[in-house]
Amino acid sequence: MIKLGLIGSPISHSLSPKIFSEIFQSHGMEGSYELFEFKEIDRPALEQLFTHFGLTGVNVTIPLKQTIMPFLDEIHPLAERIGAVNTVVKEGEKFVGYNTDYHGIITSLNLLKTPPTKALVLGNGGASKAVQTVLNDFNIPFFVVNRKGTEITYKTLTTEQAMECHWWINCTPVGSPSAAAEYLPLPYSVLTKEFAIFDLVYSSTPTPLLQTAQLYDAEIIGGQLMLNEQAKKAWSYFRAAYYKNL
Repeated sequence: MIKLGLIGSPISHSLSPKIFSEIFQSHGMEGSYELFEFKEIDRPALEQLFTHFGLTGVNVTIPLKQTIMPFLDEIHPLAERIGAVNTVVKEGEKFVGYNTDYHGIITSLNLLKTPPTKALVLGNGGASKAVQTVLNDFNIPFFVVNRKGTEITYKTLTTEQAMECHWWINCTPVGSPSAAAEYLPLPYSVLTKEFAIFDLVYSSTPTPLLQTAQLYDAEIIGGQLMLNEQAKKAWSYFRAAYYKNL
């Protein structure tokens, strides 16, 4: 039986248990997937978690995608380049980190209209790092907008800058159940049908950002596809580690 889980905070709303239950069934494997609430992580806590629950691997979400990296034995070159890990497996006595967000992001962006001359990336956390890497690989320049710590903040973002960017990509938790009441302070009036909005937040209904974008006839895509695709990629690492450890 393969045992997996998700670490991060907040995670009570996560759809990952349902997704992996379907993956177990489709592959004819017995498995479990549990949620483990962690706001911080270190090597002893990671070792204790895997040992106590007999885990093969975990998915990693906010706020741990970057802070977990120093406590791993190996990091896949792509995750190293991105600077964030969202999947950790135990191979023997080694903890190995991967990034499958990259795969999910590419799959989602490939559905959008012709790539723009410039993009607007909202947020600067682990998911944003993966988006920035994808945009670099697509040769699409971008602005990163964050509350602090970036050259442009929501207060300093100009209408002209927003108009330049025909892809807006939300990498913040705003719009998720944990931040449903929040609203990104953006110059929405510049939006037209020439824009495409990708919100990494997964929800059964359009997030406030996507609802607003629809009012201006912009193309929209939510985070469900990305969530499913990154999970499928993570499963390939989990399954390989499981059989390697037998």
